[in-house]
Amino acid sequence: MSELVGSPHRSSPHGEIHDLSVAVAEQLSRDLDAAIEMLRSDQSEDADDGDADYDPDDEFVEVLTSVEGIGPTVAKRLEQQFDSLEAVVDASDEELESVESAGRKTRVLIREFEI
Repeated sequence: MSELVGSPHRSSPHGEIHDLSVAVAEQLSRDLDAAIEMLRSDQSEDADDGDADYDPDDEFVEVLTSVEGIGPTVAKRLEQQFDSLEAVVDASDEELESVESAGRKTRVLIREFEI
């Protein structure tokens, strides 16, 4: 614990506990900052120019984006390829996976979610 600083009572057990508490709090703060930065980075990577056309009043897109893992870009592309939600549900695996930015994950999500 000699690398820890901040307590004038280094020789007492309370001083060592204080130093350890400070070190743990500092590490937790760094870890939290890193986690927040990672989440922000993930959100900016998920955003793309295709979301600019997103209309929150669009029921088709609203229903599809209610499925966790399907974002507005994929929902709009599904809407462009299929006439209705029923057509999405009835589409073959190959048809679903052929939609740009959609793939096996989107297909599995649609199959698991009861629209």
